[in-house]
Amino acid sequence: MLRNLVLVAALLLFTALAAEETAQPAPAKKPVPGAEFDRDEPVYDGGMIYIKVGGALLFDDRRVLPQPAFGFGYRYEQGDLGIDISFFNESLGPTIDHEDYKEDAPYDRNQLHITLSRWVNLSFYWIAEPVSWHSFYVGGGAAIETLDLEILDDVSSQTGLSITAAAGWEFLRERKITLFVQLEATLPCYVGHFENDTFWIPSFMFTVGAGF
Repeated sequence: MLRNLVLVAALLLFTALAAEETAQPAPAKKPVPGAEFDRDEPVYDGGMIYIKVGGALLFDDRRVLPQPAFGFGYRYEQGDLGIDISFFNESLGPTIDHEDYKEDAPYDRNQLHITLSRWVNLSFYWIAEPVSWHSFYVGGGAAIETLDLEILDDVSSQTGLSITAAAGWEFLRERKITLFVQLEATLPCYVGHFENDTFWIPSFMFTVGAGF
């Protein structure tokens, strides 16, 4: 009789422990740094401050001017959409040797020092693979920029609006520091003037950037 009671008590205790173990929630999955989980897939939502350096090509009539370029900005991504605002995207004009160019010399367009300063650029991006650690993106926007034309002490500046298009690739999106490469095209909606010349300067810019 006592043996049967002990067996029944042991069986009831085992049943209670098993039920308690079953009721406990499953342990949480360890998150990937920089990602939130939605249906077991990482989703990289959030913003980053970045810097970028590279080179630009400015197209002036029959000339193509290669120039160094740099800039910085802020990018925020939510799902497959992103917004990017960048500042001081500078394309530095080449250094011109004016030793042989005198003030009374005939005007020569090819002697002009051209600098393009994009003060602020607002762009919207579509992200091809928002749940991937590496993704292609493409988009466009508008920028306010200044075109400086200079020779000796004569300077002409024109500020206006330009339309921009960009495509790039983000790497290491799960890390604290994200890398990207980007190609930008700019079509100005204004023209500059120097002497009797008119300047419409579209450009391409290729940059490598890092954001955190």
